[in-house]
Amino acid sequence: MKTVAIIPARGNSKGIQKKNVANLAGKPLLVYSIEQALQSSFIDKVVVSSDDDAILNVAKKFAVETIRRPPEFSHDTAPMDGVIKHALDILIKQNYEADLVVLLQPTSPLRRLNTVNSAISAFIKNRNKFDSLMPLSETSSKVGTLENKRFVPSYFPGAQRQELEKTYFDCGTIHIFKPEIIRAGKFFGERIYGFFIDWPESLDIDETDDMKLAEYFLMNLKQ
Repeated sequence: MKTVAIIPARGNSKGIQKKNVANLAGKPLLVYSIEQALQSSFIDKVVVSSDDDAILNVAKKFAVETIRRPPEFSHDTAPMDGVIKHALDILIKQNYEADLVVLLQPTSPLRRLNTVNSAISAFIKNRNKFDSLMPLSETSSKVGTLENKRFVPSYFPGAQRQELEKTYFDCGTIHIFKPEIIRAGKFFGERIYGFFIDWPESLDIDETDDMKLAEYFLMNLKQ
């Protein structure tokens, strides 16, 4: 089974300037995902998709494929399925057609190699039942919507945390797709396998404080 890891890394970032090549515990943020992909026994090709020369130059220092992403897939609201499809189309022109696509976003530097391998293994075993895999973390937040300044809670007001129904969110750590789902424009499809990710591995880098927190954990793990 041919499995490609696609690492999407835009040059522009609103929260952190040049986030994907920013230094984190001694190396660029992007490198953590590259190393994890290269070390996985399930992944036979690693692709970095970017519109930025600095990012592509970092990636070229490793044994990975680099794809220059066009402007329509490089702005803030560019859909990720378009980014993946663009990379797959380039690979097909190079006579490489993947059976599985693993999306590793650079913003998850605490992702463990064992998690990458376990997620791929779990999806392969269940590939006849599911279209994609989504990383999930549990949340007990008391959330709701805001309608004309009026808060509408999605829970019973006054309920204790222990009484709340368990809910989950996509933490972005690792996604897996069948290529045919991407090509059909369905992205995750209708049958999504829920793969649980614990804290702090689920940490997603968005702001400067997230970088500081990630560095704290990485330095602790080294000890």
